[in-house]
Amino acid sequence: MRTNFFERILAGVLLVLSFPVFALLWMLVKLEDGGPLLFKQKRLGKGRKPFLIYKVRTMVVGAENLQRKYKGLNEADTPVFKIYNDPRYTHLGKFLAHTGLDELPQLINIVKGEMKFVGPRPLPVYEAVKVPKKYSLRFSVLPGITSFWIVKGAHNLSFARWMELDIKQIEEGNLILNLSIFTRTALLVLNSFLRRVGKYLLWGSMASILLLGSLGSLSPWVWVFQGAGIIFVAVLMLSLKTNTTFPGGAVLFLVFLGLLIWEVLSRSGNKAGYETLFLFSGGFVLWLSAFNLGGELRKKFPGILIFVGLVMAVLCFVWSLSDNGVILPQSLYTAASAFRNHNHIGDLWALILLVPLYQLLTKPSHPAFLLTVLGIILLFFSLSRSAIVSLLVGASYLFIDGGFLNKKKPVYLVVVGLLLLVFIFTSAGKTTISSRPYFTQAVAGLSRYPWGVGIGNFKTVSFNYNSETFSYSTHNLFLETLAELGWPGLVFAIWVVYSLFKIFKRNDKEGLIFRAIFLGLTVNFFFDSTYKIPTMIWIWFLSLGLARGKRNLR
Repeated sequence: MRTNFFERILAGVLLVLSFPVFALLWMLVKLEDGGPLLFKQKRLGKGRKPFLIYKVRTMVVGAENLQRKYKGLNEADTPVFKIYNDPRYTHLGKFLAHTGLDELPQLINIVKGEMKFVGPRPLPVYEAVKVPKKYSLRFSVLPGITSFWIVKGAHNLSFARWMELDIKQIEEGNLILNLSIFTRTALLVLNSFLRRVGKYLLWGSMASILLLGSLGSLSPWVWVFQGAGIIFVAVLMLSLKTNTTFPGGAVLFLVFLGLLIWEVLSRSGNKAGYETLFLFSGGFVLWLSAFNLGGELRKKFPGILIFVGLVMAVLCFVWSLSDNGVILPQSLYTAASAFRNHNHIGDLWALILLVPLYQLLTKPSHPAFLLTVLGIILLFFSLSRSAIVSLLVGASYLFIDGGFLNKKKPVYLVVVGLLLLVFIFTSAGKTTISSRPYFTQAVAGLSRYPWGVGIGNFKTVSFNYNSETFSYSTHNLFLETLAELGWPGLVFAIWVVYSLFKIFKRNDKEGLIFRAIFLGLTVNFFFDSTYKIPTMIWIWFLSLGLARGKRNLR
């Protein structure tokens, strides 16, 4: 009795907390067919006492009257009637029934003392009266929302096996067994829910992560949300895949990640060090997720990329209207520095432009043309030379590896000529590579600091060579890693070379656009500090995974 009282209190609390869910379901049900939210039916409970069970209505109004019509579709043994894909289901009802969310109103039955969380499932009166007497023990206890039958296979089991499991649960039942059944049921519901909506949550999570990483916000909460989003993507990937495979080079990268962790915890310990560790750790998770998700993510990711690019374009336009807009160096829509001489939105759109360019080469369309025009305008606006170089490299790879160079050579020459003109235009009044000593400082610094200066401490190397115009960044991901980690940083360089070698051995058309993006971004990271922007480094890892992955969502 004490246990039953506790369950009734717990059910009451859960019922109150579930009110927003019921409100949402009521609205969805009303929108679908205008019928009532709840379905009530007489069932036999403890001592064969009848009671009204509550469920979210999953079938059309008057479904019970149609049961005889579909008698021939019954998939269960007599005396019960079960059809997994019952034609009487509404669209929403089918989802609710297959995820078990339609049972949520039975919390009301627990509060009333008619049911409990774990016990034999109650049968409709007209089915319960046909249960053989040898299974009468199942009517000696309160029925439950879940049972042994649920976790052992439910509709896949025969009626006799169902009854045997109910008797076994009653005879062997204890608190530990009940907790086990309840926990396994919760996992079944979660898994079923994720299998049906997980893909949409995945696309939304990836878009959110990339959007947050584009804002350049210094708030720690943004980093927390990004981290939570990456973990959520990993959980969704695990729920959508039957097994998880590590891509080639994963061990090498984990060695690098281990070096990074040791450096940050033992030597660096600064904010920049922890940010770098976060970016690469998150990148590894996204790389692994993209590699395993493969197929369908390949179809959706270009759209996600375009969506993020359009949002950034709007933010950039709004920012440009401000005479003295805030500058966030790690954002993709404000000026990249106090000099206001370039904007990183061009670096993002250099990658996005590869998508409509490929479409124009294969299946030309008005949207692809409009996106191309918008991208070129943003390239002019951004004044980013590294963006133009990365687009030139990525586009050239598309033409060559995609087999378009011989067929559409005039188009290629026009693209190259246009990009060279934009490059000349954006180079006016800017420094050249020879006037930026950070590359040579990083290389020379290896002789003075063979074991590096610690992550986020490149300024130490730069200051020793030129105390007046030192830099916090080399504007080269690979040299910066070497300067800060020392010779052990070669592990990262070896991993990059290995990854490039692996993806360019492939010639599948599905991965072509992602190989071009990965190559373009790799070149971008040679000449700019865009690798410090979360969105850019994570697109790099995602494109690597999609360039090599070939698996599909289950």
